[in-house]
Amino acid sequence: MKAEQLEQLLHEDECTYLDFKRAQYPFAGEIDEVKSELLKDVLAFANAESGRDGFILIGAQENRGGRSRLLGFASHLNDHDLQQFVNSKTQRPIRFSYEVVPCDGVSLGVISVPSQEGYFYLKNNFGRLCRNIIYYRLGSSTAEKSPDELLRRGQETATIEDAPRLQLEFAHIKRPSLIWGSSVTEPLGTGTKVTTRCSADMTDDEISRFAAPPPQYPCPDYREIL
Repeated sequence: MKAEQLEQLLHEDECTYLDFKRAQYPFAGEIDEVKSELLKDVLAFANAESGRDGFILIGAQENRGGRSRLLGFASHLNDHDLQQFVNSKTQRPIRFSYEVVPCDGVSLGVISVPSQEGYFYLKNNFGRLCRNIIYYRLGSSTAEKSPDELLRRGQETATIEDAPRLQLEFAHIKRPSLIWGSSVTEPLGTGTKVTTRCSADMTDDEISRFAAPPPQYPCPDYREIL
């Protein structure tokens, strides 16, 4: 992580894509219930719907409205061990990384979780976590939802997206008219274009049908004048 990006994050508050941890995650030699806290956080950021990359800054204390306080620590996690631990538990691999970042004389641990498609969940129960449950970041906390809730949400979204949508467009229309036997082009007003989500765009001929019929100007009878 570049120093400029870290500095920007240190001035932000906890949110859907950012979390601060004062102390390191207990990991080596710990029981499943303790390790599950780290696993849950990685899952939550991978499932976040912020559309942005997520970051967990370890060794920093949030200071709302100001720059976070740097605490640092000396004991860091091993990225390879974390990769094996997390991705052996999920139904498909999660892209994430752990790196040590020095800042102001101390070292921070940074877990980066890029924005990625789809949802991730556990194949089996682990510690305090349950299989087939979607853990996701909601604001500055972690929420849960089941596959059934995801299905209902997808159906509701599909219903909204498939609903008819009326779109009106206006265009100035011109048509040829006959004046004293000569062809001229006269403006006939404004036509209306109507489309819905499921309809194709209307052609110029179809648009012109909304206009009034072209006027016909009679040719004068010069015999009457003479």
